[in-house]
Amino acid sequence: MKSKHGKACLLALILVITALVLGCSGEEPNEQAETTPIRPVNELEEFVAQAIVDDCSSPEGVYVAHVISTSASRESVSPLRIWKYEQGRLVDGDRDTFLLALTSSQTSDWPPFVFLFAFSSETPDYAVADVRTYYDMGIMPGSRGGNAATWELEKQDDQWTVVSKALYLFWD
Repeated sequence: MKSKHGKACLLALILVITALVLGCSGEEPNEQAETTPIRPVNELEEFVAQAIVDDCSSPEGVYVAHVISTSASRESVSPLRIWKYEQGRLVDGDRDTFLLALTSSQTSDWPPFVFLFAFSSETPDYAVADVRTYYDMGIMPGSRGGNAATWELEKQDDQWTVVSKALYLFWD
């Protein structure tokens, strides 16, 4: 026969497992937590998004997205995080609206700029980012221009800084 202590531990374990399975945390459910995956804040990612906007001549309404790879076609872009610049600051951007702004053939869906960036190299103190810019000023009516650049970033005095930018591709 089992001891009283062993039975109590088993009962406590069953209650904990039951609470976890049934979601009995004692807190009200949070609808946003169920629909939005929780990602830790990435200091470098945030810095690059802000640096892109700071470099933009008229940032209101632009989208910036950290993507897995900038070499994928616009139709198959996989954004890790999306921002929209509104009223003087970066806010979380809507995925569907961002994808429409990036891939739509209707110029009315295009913001002035859409920026994509991906890291090709990243250490705690150094990173290289590929930054793609899409703008609504192509040569032909309804065409979209753009360019690609490599940005080198370094952490200096505990803060990220852009140490170089090199444009390497233009298109229309």
